[in-house]
Amino acid sequence: MTSIRRTLLALPLLLAASAALAAETLTLRIADQKGNMRAQLEAADGLRDLPGYRIQWAEFPAAAPLAEALNAGAVDAGIIGDGPLLFALAAGAPV
Repeated sequence: MTSIRRTLLALPLLLAASAALAAETLTLRIADQKGNMRAQLEAADGLRDLPGYRIQWAEFPAAAPLAEALNAGAVDAGIIGDGPLLFALAAGAPV
């Protein structure tokens, strides 16, 4: 859980730094499970007014379809729990 928090805290800094290098606005497609991470990031103002980025949210009912979207390249980032990740790895998904 601590590594997830560190990743979430580092994400806005990384995006802001990369945006300084890019002259155009890029769309970052973030997957979420029923408002879980989106609600936390919006409450913390974690992704507000990132220069050079527009956030596009995709909501999924569970981790399995979210993992499929990540594997298919339909979304750029998403957070799933340890269990669903292990099941995807065991099934041979290229995670």
